[in-house]
Amino acid sequence: MKTYILQWNPAISSYKEEDFLNNLSNIDEMYLNWSIHEWENLEDGDNFYMIKCGDGPHTGIVMKGIFVSKPYIDNDWAGKGRTVYYADLHIYFMINPKSEKGIITTAELNECMPNFQWHGGHSGRVLPKEYALQLEQKWNKYLKQFNNTPFKSENNDFYCFYPTPITIEKAINFALYTHHDQKDLDGKPVILHPLAVGLAGENTKEIICGLLHDVLEDTESTVSHLKLMGVTDDYIDTLLLLKHNKNVPYMNYIKAIVDSGDKTALAVKLNDLNHNLKRGKVAGHTKQVNKHTAALQFIMQQIETKSPPTTTLN
Repeated sequence: MKTYILQWNPAISSYKEEDFLNNLSNIDEMYLNWSIHEWENLEDGDNFYMIKCGDGPHTGIVMKGIFVSKPYIDNDWAGKGRTVYYADLHIYFMINPKSEKGIITTAELNECMPNFQWHGGHSGRVLPKEYALQLEQKWNKYLKQFNNTPFKSENNDFYCFYPTPITIEKAINFALYTHHDQKDLDGKPVILHPLAVGLAGENTKEIICGLLHDVLEDTESTVSHLKLMGVTDDYIDTLLLLKHNKNVPYMNYIKAIVDSGDKTALAVKLNDLNHNLKRGKVAGHTKQVNKHTAALQFIMQQIETKSPPTTTLN
């Protein structure tokens, strides 16, 4: 998942400080979108941090969340008639920059990640991956002080509400909901397949990814839906690998899973193929059986090729 930096300068933005504070005090009713400079590759579910910038004190991270839409064109916020792309936001965290809790300041960000323009510039830029990982670690450390607080402070000073982490039970319920009324080639409920793949998992991540492995490919669910269910980025990365883009040849898709080095994605794909082969043979779906057999053989050959040689002791 990518991380974007949204920069907000109240002195020049149509979004003023009073708008921010009003949103903070009425967070449940808030709708917010934002203009995106590097919009071309933005995807639903990507992460964002909003930086208050400009002159004066109290500049730094004031908001954290995810995008819940792809980019779209809307009216130019500055009234200059430009073509401006926006995306909708879902906010996990929001804080008054003058809060006694403190914020991660632009000075701190510039000190530890000096090669990114934190103090201004175009809003909606992609943060380089190495910086994104570094900022996530810094953010998680900062966030610990809010773990035992209510989702909203009594004085409307901050808002903090992250989804509870995904569990096997939640994954089952989500799969049941998203695959509701879907039927497979034999007219059986589709849900039987992800349940079988999930049950074949050997650990929690394999079970959950098995249960959800077809959600992004075969339902209307999006990455942001999964994130709001508490599915974390490492799980999302695995599920995106397991999603087959129909424009990509099937064996290229299989090779990408093997080449990724994602052990969970590979384990889930093997469980998926084995169950598809089993039910395909029973139902006599020759075309499907041949496709899945070829994929399984390719994976096993790749695993054998990449396995370290066995040392024989005399």
